[in-house]
This record gives sequence, C-alpha cells and structure tokens, in this order.
Amino acid sequence: MASNVQWWCSAQGRPWTWRWRAYPGIWLVAAAVAGTYWAISRRGPDTPAARRRRVIGWIGVALVWASLDWPLGPLAAGYLASAHAAQFLLLAMIASPLMLIGLEPGLTARPEPDTVRWRILRVATTPLMAALIFNVIAATTHVPAVVDGLMVSQAGAFVLDISWLVGGVLLWWPVVLSVPKREFNVLWKVLYLFLATLIHSGIAVVMLFADFPIYSIYQLAPPMQGLTPMMDLQLAGGLMELGGGFIAFGVMTYLFFSWVKRTDATAQG
Repeated sequence: MASNVQWWCSAQGRPWTWRWRAYPGIWLVAAAVAGTYWAISRRGPDTPAARRRRVIGWIGVALVWASLDWPLGPLAAGYLASAHAAQFLLLAMIASPLMLIGLEPGLTARPEPDTVRWRILRVATTPLMAALIFNVIAATTHVPAVVDGLMVSQAGAFVLDISWLVGGVLLWWPVVLSVPKREFNVLWKVLYLFLATLIHSGIAVVMLFADFPIYSIYQLAPPMQGLTPMMDLQLAGGLMELGGGFIAFGVMTYLFFSWVKRTDATAQG
C-alpha cells in the first residue's frame, strides 16, 4: 500500500481529474520551510513594523505550499506548461521575496556570526553571484530536454521545484535584506534587478514565438479541455513575460521613487 503513495508531484500520464490527491513529501517540505521561517523570524523585535513583516513572510510560506501542492503542483508537473510557468513565478518571483521581507527583523537582530555557513551565504548572496546562480537555474530548468527528463520522476520534479525556490531566495536576498552588510545602494539594486531578471524575458520569447510545442511532456500529456498544447505554451510565455515583468519592474519602480523621495527629504532637511 505504501508503494502506491506519491510523495511529490510528477508526470503520471493519467487523464486529469479534479479529485484531490495527497503528496506527503510536499507537506514535509512545507513544514520544514515554515519551521525554518518561524525559528528565524521570531528572533526579531516585537514591534508593529516587525509584526507586519512577519505576516508578509507567512504569506510567502503559504504560497510555497500552494505552488507545490494540489492542484497547481500536479498540473505543472505533467499537464500544462502554463501551470509550470505560474509555479516558477510563484516560487522564484513572489514567495521568495515575501519570505525574505519577514526574515529581515530576525536576521538583523543579532550580530553576523563568523561561521563557515555564514561565509558561504555571504558569497552566494553577493549580487553578482546571486544573479549568476539564478540565471543558470532559470535557463537550465526551462531547457526542453531537462524539463522532459526531470518531470517524469518524483526525484527529478523535486530537484526542479526546490531549485526554483533556492534561486528565487538568492535573487532577492541582496534587494530585500541588509545582511550580510555590503555597499549596495538603491540605484544599484534597480540595475541589478533589471539585468538579473532579463532571463525570464528570453525564456518567454522562446515560448511565445515557437513554431511548435517545445516540451514533449506537455505536448503528449492527456488533453485538457479547450486548451491545445500550442495555446498552452503561448499562455506560458505570456505569463513569464507579463507576470515576471510586472513583478520586476514594479519593484524597480518602487525602489527608484523611494530613493527619489528620500533624496528630496534629505535635500529639504
């Protein structure tokens, strides 16, 4: 009986139904993410601002669970490229920065430890390294051969999903968090985000202008009513381009005008 348990969402080749399915592995990962978030965020001060940040972070934790579990998880794993794109945006572009916003008070409440793990984190979250890792992950995990090869197994789908979450955390770390301490002003953050998120536009262009479905796993999946594989791929490209662009440029706009406002206030004061 235990052998019939599916721990992670992967392509099954069965017709889609809206019947709920359990994925215990996803629950364990979601619990681990929630436990880690709670352990770090609770170290922060008990101020209204810190409490608001913690609530925002918990929304990010909930989105991690929602993006991996039923129904989006199995739809993304073996039925729809558009669901796959939505899952990428949720994990890498939305849930990751929200969780980091909630972690800021807890991470800044204590001095930076001089440990090997912290030194590795310092290197990984430098803007250049973070952007490089994110772009490598995003590009590699959208290559048709990689997607078709990984999504057919639970272990492969797990690696792809967790890679998106890790890549998203690294991408947003230099923008959202002030630790480890480094010189990285607002204008550099705007330029960093612009360059670091160009990759999703390139992926979107490939999807939007492809002459045929590029992912065999979605082309050969059991058909979804009212949506052909080609329409699904173009929808995925639209989500990547419009959704990712809206998030990135929205944050860049916020950062820029916040900088302008602070500069004007300083000049007047």
